Amino acid sequence: MIQSLSSRVHGQHLVQDVVMPAIISHFQDPQPNKALVISLQGETGTGKNFVSQLVAEAVFKKGLTSKYIRKFIASVDFKLMNETDIYKVELADKIRESVMACERSMFIFDEVHMMAPELLNALKPFVDSHTEIHGVDYRKATFLFLSNAGTTAIRKFVLDWLTAGKQRADITLEDMEGRVAAGAFEEKG
Repeated sequence: MIQSLSSRVHGQHLVQDVVMPAIISHFQDPQPNKALVISLQGETGTGKNFVSQLVAEAVFKKGLTSKYIRKFIASVDFKLMNETDIYKVELADKIRESVMACERSMFIFDEVHMMAPELLNALKPFVDSHTEIHGVDYRKATFLFLSNAGTTAIRKFVLDWLTAGKQRADITLEDMEGRVAAGAFEEKG
């Protein structure tokens, strides 16, 4: 999996250094404490969907076409803000059904920055450390969140980093996490 990713992903060292080891660790753990949650953030065209496709292919033989992968696109699946309560119920049902069919189900949420906060909050029970919810254990599932939120902060940090004469490959996850979170909070969406 790591070799496949290394040969197909370029210029995204954090994906190679962080994302794939997290996936491998989660899938090797017979009883994880909670579902795996990965947030991929960046501008359009930076490879978030491509990375989610590679992860899907590494985990499931049929990749994104596997019946155990559910992909939700905010502008398509959750486009009506006044329908959030309905979406919450439907989403919970789809997640439950998928995990009941395959405990290692994967859920990909694209355009997270366009989702209603209440809808995102409705996912919390599924990604927390609950042993089970109504007889279903979600701790082996994987949730990928793809978002454009925080891109201004990412862009500014990287520009300042490079202007200081530092190498892009030396940026760590710790360098980015707080800045991306703060930037995402400040941006609309």
